[in-house]
Amino acid sequence: MFLEDRGAATLAVTGPGAGDFLAASAGRFLPHLRIAGSAGPSKVALLADKFVADRTLAWRCEAGTCGLPSEDWRALLEAETAAWRVA
Repeated sequence: MFLEDRGAATLAVTGPGAGDFLAASAGRFLPHLRIAGSAGPSKVALLADKFVADRTLAWRCEAGTCGLPSEDWRALLEAETAAWRVA
């Protein structure tokens, strides 16, 4: 699978678990994925208006549109990682 076939995407996470998400993302081979996270409110356009106090929420964004939020950032990250595993 090539990056040109799949296209680029972003995983955005806000809330108290954002640090864990960023740490779990480090060192993974994810050439198609941009990573964004914030433990608190952010002025970054992608993260603005996504923070909810005391909740960790994750979004998969592609082509300027983000999907519905999920509280399971681990599942989103694992799905993105699995797509690049060599069989």
